[in-house]
Amino acid sequence: MTREPKSPRRRPRKPAPKFDIAEDVTVERATFARNFREARRAAKLSQQEVHIRTGLAQSYISEVERCIINPSLDQIAKMSHAIGRPLHELLKP
Repeated sequence: MTREPKSPRRRPRKPAPKFDIAEDVTVERATFARNFREARRAAKLSQQEVHIRTGLAQSYISEVERCIINPSLDQIAKMSHAIGRPLHELLKP
């Protein structure tokens, strides 16, 4: 009696987490978050590099980009300066 070798079991892949914007997020905050992320990537900067330039924690920058927290004006000014873009550009829809 010979057994057939078992095929390796594959675990089903978990779907990637979705970072939906909460309902209570203002349009301006969501606009800044989207524009900042796009500008940071266009400047070929990682969140870690923005952290080094601003002194803001990398996790904080991630939370700003995902609209989890509400940054102060001083913090978004630091972030825009770190990527070399004027703040008013990052607030345009």
